[in-house]
Amino acid sequence: MSDLQRMVYASRATFAPSRQGSGIELEVARILMQSRRNNPRSGLVGALYYGNGCFFQCLEGEAAAIDELCARIAMDPRHRDMQVLGRHPIGARSFSVWAMKYVPNASAVQALMTRHGRKEFDPYTFDEALIAAMLDLLRQGMDADLLQQDANGQRAGGDRVPPAGTAVPAAGGRRRAALLLGLALAAVAVVAALLLR
Repeated sequence: MSDLQRMVYASRATFAPSRQGSGIELEVARILMQSRRNNPRSGLVGALYYGNGCFFQCLEGEAAAIDELCARIAMDPRHRDMQVLGRHPIGARSFSVWAMKYVPNASAVQALMTRHGRKEFDPYTFDEALIAAMLDLLRQGMDADLLQQDANGQRAGGDRVPPAGTAVPAAGGRRRAALLLGLALAAVAVVAALLLR
């Protein structure tokens, strides 16, 4: 029997905004990179929206994995005031191809807030209908490709996690795969040149 659950929570960011222009907030990009790297190991998938200093996140997976991640999020100094907005058993994951989908479409979220009589994005005040509408928006929205550099000069990857059994990397992953292949070929050429001396 499956122990799959969907958990939706809100939290407030503790970091000061650092975004220049229309790029993704630097700390949000770091959170996404970590989620996209770590969630597949725990069998977790989900989606995230950040706006007005608040996170709205959906996690789907086994109950124990969700509990473990919630404990880590509660200890993460980038979050405060974590509040579970809903947690329910599910039959299947609805974000199954994303380790952590990020939809940065503030205009679509603002339009959704307006349709629900809200002036601003404040997930702490969401009722069940607005939570469901927000989840639908995240399911239908385009995932951000995090092809910007973090403070350490490393590129953030916007990879989607392929379905089980699929080895083809998605958009950002193809670029990284091509770069790694090029580096591997260069290393082989150097080794071959040294051996032929």
